[in-house]
Amino acid sequence: MPSTCAAGDDPSEGAAEADPPFPWRAVLILLLVRLGDGLVSVMLYPMLPFMVAGFGVPPSSVGMWVGVLGTSYNLLQIPANVAWGHASDRFGRRPVMLLGQLSLAAATLALGVSRSLPFAIGARCLSGALHGNLSVAAAAACDVTRPAERARAFSLLGL
Repeated sequence: MPSTCAAGDDPSEGAAEADPPFPWRAVLILLLVRLGDGLVSVMLYPMLPFMVAGFGVPPSSVGMWVGVLGTSYNLLQIPANVAWGHASDRFGRRPVMLLGQLSLAAATLALGVSRSLPFAIGARCLSGALHGNLSVAAAAACDVTRPAERARAFSLLGL
């Protein structure tokens, strides 16, 4: 970090303005938002074969439908991240992140109570489409940090 003192100045003389501390509270909140995305993205993989088989899918097709069900969330997040990023620029980061977290919970609950494969795929697609908090979290990290702190914040958030 470059010094704020001019050449030849003694840093102990005068009251040099100190840099504000790293915004840990804001970054930890963003970490919790990102945790929801990571959990929903991978938490289902161990149980998906049993879930798909429970829908009555023939054993020879279970692997294919597990792949479809597992991928549908991530596939729909691609356009959702762009759309929700634009929405957060227009309406603010907090409301968009809150809506994303609430819709993620509702869609995950819908997946949990699904009784058919099409309903499960629809719930998983809806979850991916309504939860585009990756780009919103990146924009929020830029909002709460100074340029010198951004590398640290982005590395903590895994962006």
